[in-house]
Amino acid sequence: MRPPKQSLLSGATACSYKDVMMLKVILCAGLYPQLAVADEFNHCKSVSEQLFHTTGKPYVALHPMGFFGNHAQVLQLEESDIVVPQGYTSKLPVSSKHQLLCYMSLLETTKPYLVTTLRIPAAQTLLLFSQSIDTNSDFSRLVCDSWLLLEFPVPEAATNLLLKATKLRNKWEELLNLRLEAVQPAVRDESKSASSAFRLERELSSDLPRFMHTEIVYTLKRLMAADLKRLHVGPGAGEFAPLCPNPFHPSWESCPHPVKGGVQVNSYLTYNCLLQEEVTQEFDTWHCPSCDMVASLSPMERLLHAQTCPQKQDNADSRMEEEEPPGSRKPNSQPFNCEHCQKTLHLTPTEILRHKKQHSL
Repeated sequence: MRPPKQSLLSGATACSYKDVMMLKVILCAGLYPQLAVADEFNHCKSVSEQLFHTTGKPYVALHPMGFFGNHAQVLQLEESDIVVPQGYTSKLPVSSKHQLLCYMSLLETTKPYLVTTLRIPAAQTLLLFSQSIDTNSDFSRLVCDSWLLLEFPVPEAATNLLLKATKLRNKWEELLNLRLEAVQPAVRDESKSASSAFRLERELSSDLPRFMHTEIVYTLKRLMAADLKRLHVGPGAGEFAPLCPNPFHPSWESCPHPVKGGVQVNSYLTYNCLLQEEVTQEFDTWHCPSCDMVASLSPMERLLHAQTCPQKQDNADSRMEEEEPPGSRKPNSQPFNCEHCQKTLHLTPTEILRHKKQHSL
């Protein structure tokens, strides 16, 4: 039998990619917006000359006593990481390996240094934690917190990534609200609240690492003061019909943004408020995989159709009737075919014994 101290140590050790990524996500949630982006000319400099930029202070160096201060080359894109999408031209490198540095503190001596840093995927982290995300009409350009610009050669992939991020944030917010309600003096249904919180925890612990590992190519750019002057379309422009249902937040009523323009679809996301260099109203023909509809729709119209597609809803309802939701099962549950109920139930060994006893009474 292991000593208690050794058991505690082994139980708290991050042994897998999932554990490490969950730790990074939790740390970023607490430290955000303490992020730094690499200078675009770092590839021309030596390890000791690497510079980074934060939201409040540009041209910050890595502390020489830190790991990345002596191994800054691991933060640079390798030639094999850079792709050249067909028909897409950009002066910035297109890759799925862009990284940001999350730092504990900023130390200023003879010059500013980043202290206690960890590297994280850039696009996924920004979409999860940004307090403000602005998009253009086809989601190919996203501006996070008015200082970092993400450009995607494949707008449909960017749409899916953004939609996944908003769903994860909605679940995270719901879980937080449930935990806060649990400490209130009067809780209406403690068992139901605890069950919902447990389900959300399991879903987030599974979905967050998978989301952070998403492979998607894009460019990353720090916005300068001149870029910010001509960033938004302005009030009254870029409007879109009210989203019903809202694919980004079911309970949020979309409305025009009074300052940026476009449409505010939740507390942090504003759609179609960015100025576009090339404005085009032509969209590729899109095929709905559920109802076989073929039409030329914008990315937002595709999202709205996916929310209201009758065939998709019928398929989802039939799956729910056939299968028990995985999030409601206990970790040690197993399939049990009950001859009396004529159903397949997922129960723990103890629950199986109790269920059999009920039929024997």
